[in-house]
Amino acid sequence: MRATRIYTGPDEESHFEDIDLPQKYYGGIARLSEFGKEKSMMPHEAEEDFSDKWRTAPNRQFIILLDELELEVGGGEMRHFFPGDILLDEDTEGHGHIGHAIGRHLHKAIFVNLND
Repeated sequence: MRATRIYTGPDEESHFEDIDLPQKYYGGIARLSEFGKEKSMMPHEAEEDFSDKWRTAPNRQFIILLDELELEVGGGEMRHFFPGDILLDEDTEGHGHIGHAIGRHLHKAIFVNLND
C-alpha cells in the first residue's frame, strides 16, 4: 500500500517522500499493515476555502483524506492529493507544511494518531 510521508529533513524544512507501507499476509484475501498501534482516531472537518498557515504535526499521525487537498512543504514543493490518499505526517519539528482547500465545501479527513 502506497502513502506519502511528510517529514522534517536536516535542513529543518518539510519534504515529501513516497513510501510503501509494509504489509503482512494473514491468509484469505487480506494483507494488513502493522505500522504502529493506534492511540486515537479523530474525524476532521475544515471549512471551505481554508488556507492553513505554516504548521508542524502535533505528533506522528496517519491522515486518510476524504476530499481533495493541496499541500506545500519547505522549498515550495506542492502536491495535489485525492480522496483515499494516505499521508504519514511526521514533520513534528522545523518549518512545517501548509494545506490549501480544493473546492467550495467542508473538507473531511480522518486523523489516526500513532504511538511511538
